[in-house]
Amino acid sequence: MTEPKRRGAGLDREKVLAAALEIADAEGLDALSFRRLAAHFQVTPMALYRYVESKDALLDGIGDLVLDELRLPGPAADGDWREDLRVAAHSFRALLVSHPAAARIFYSRPLFTPAGLRVADAMLGLLGRAGFSPDEAVLRYKQFVRMVLSLVMLETSSDPDASVTDREELERVRRLTFETLPRDRYPNLVAAAASFATPPDPDGDFESGLELIVAGLERSLLAR
Repeated sequence: MTEPKRRGAGLDREKVLAAALEIADAEGLDALSFRRLAAHFQVTPMALYRYVESKDALLDGIGDLVLDELRLPGPAADGDWREDLRVAAHSFRALLVSHPAAARIFYSRPLFTPAGLRVADAMLGLLGRAGFSPDEAVLRYKQFVRMVLSLVMLETSSDPDASVTDREELERVRRLTFETLPRDRYPNLVAAAASFATPPDPDGDFESGLELIVAGLERSLLAR
């Protein structure tokens, strides 16, 4: 007669982090706790500390798990730095849209993890090849990450469950709100009323925002 399988048998760090990311994506980062994670595996919370020693380590591990999938140019890349930057930005966006919980992690804490260090080193190398000094590259790298994060957080903060009817009603209310403002006091808002009511275009909004970032980087190089 075989022994019953012990609860928690077969657990490892990768499985714990993968489950934590799944819970955070489905229920929100605030819902993630060792107690919630332990319930998922049907073990005691203390059993998980063997694999992840603290809540900070858990968040770092989730971030590292996501960043490990990021597409980046290699250290010997000799292509157009602008295109390499676009590829990295689109890859980052795809990961954040798939794992919205990770956006809050990246926005709130630096990741001194293997994947975090790999990403930072590759991006500094990319900006260095573009012509930025090490000091400038650090500043531009921080700005680039924050801007991309902001674009994606705005995109993922919208209500994905809203019906087409609800969205159309919201657009109608927005348009009427701006159209009925006093034209003598708010002429520009009244004129732009239809544009404010335009349905969101996540792909187009991200693309135009990214091109502004790239153009700003190009301009800062020319200004030197």
